[in-house]
Amino acid sequence: LALKSDFTEALYRRGNVLRAMKRHMEALDCYKRVLAVKPDHAQAWLKQGNSLNDLGRLREALTCYEKAVEAAPEYPEALFNLANTLKEFDRLDEAMATYDKVLKIEPDFAEAIANRAFLLVGQNRLEEALAAYDHALRLLPDSAEALYNRAVTLEELQRYDEAIAAYAKIPQNDPSFQSARWNAALANLKMGNLEAGWRQYEQRWQTEQMRKTQRYFNQPLWLGQESLAGKTILLHSEQGFGDTLQFARYVPLLAERGARVILQVQPALKPLMANIKGASAVLATGEQLPPFDLQCPLMSLPLACQTFSLNDIPAANYLQQDSGKSESWKVRLGEKHKPRIGIAWSGSNPRVNSPATKRLDAARSIPFSALSPLLQNDQVEFFAIQPQNSATSPLGGISSLSLNLSLGGQS
Repeated sequence: LALKSDFTEALYRRGNVLRAMKRHMEALDCYKRVLAVKPDHAQAWLKQGNSLNDLGRLREALTCYEKAVEAAPEYPEALFNLANTLKEFDRLDEAMATYDKVLKIEPDFAEAIANRAFLLVGQNRLEEALAAYDHALRLLPDSAEALYNRAVTLEELQRYDEAIAAYAKIPQNDPSFQSARWNAALANLKMGNLEAGWRQYEQRWQTEQMRKTQRYFNQPLWLGQESLAGKTILLHSEQGFGDTLQFARYVPLLAERGARVILQVQPALKPLMANIKGASAVLATGEQLPPFDLQCPLMSLPLACQTFSLNDIPAANYLQQDSGKSESWKVRLGEKHKPRIGIAWSGSNPRVNSPATKRLDAARSIPFSALSPLLQNDQVEFFAIQPQNSATSPLGGISSLSLNLSLGGQS
């Protein structure tokens, strides 16, 4: 390069070395100099895209991959990286079509087969996805990512025994190892293996997702190892609203065991849970805590209380109405002439836009239009109690209370 500064092959190779050293800005400079001389250098476009990808500059990377494919339409690596980046931008149909192009050129491109399988799962084409993961693993048997995603697919197919066995194959040094152990816990719970499931569920704190929300206290964690008689225990929420509402059922049980129970919940739930049976105090997250001896996250309570069979689950009548609000709603709703049913049809909007979160939302939500036949029943009075804004006006037969509702004691 000292002798001939535009020697493109040397510039290209120097860029590759710099990228391997994670000196991305210098690598980008090399690739740009190559492309200034040879704008159809597909490999330089690809590597420039890779460096931009490493820097998190995905839109620029996408443009580079498109340029690489424009220069070399049958360049498998460029098509593969283009498909991966399209997937990141949720352009899933284009990503699928691009993976198909890769595999038409190179049928045994294992990573492309596995990434295409991931999209198939998002389309609920689970059997096809499983077959694709099996194909990818025949070609690349040590791919921990494919092993993990295959296990997830087995779980979604409700083949729980096979899923648990598949999760056990994830190498301990792989980043997905802790998530695999947590997923195995969930699979055991789905099968009704409550003791194994709840014991494994403590593994959640080792996952990246849950480590971010774990709370730390000077007081010891209580997992049932000592008597609660005469002790004050803090029970604190850890996940979603529904989890808090479900697992707060343990509050009366701990009070019966002699504990003074302090319950700390998400601020929006505090009014609703203010009168929960057995709690000495209900506080919102962030409020000053009184002194306490022990603490336990709500979703560790099944293990702490040895909920190892369905008969061990505490009774459900632990939430109590606010009598004042109850009377107010009676006036607002007017005289009752037929049974009243409140309807909610979707969960909260997914916080992360990915195939996995879309599947989760699809599993717990239904289109409002699907309720149309039900709403034709004039022997029942229907009310929409959906917190989110959703279009109800096109369909008759339902009154909306959504604008008058909040989780704060109204629901």
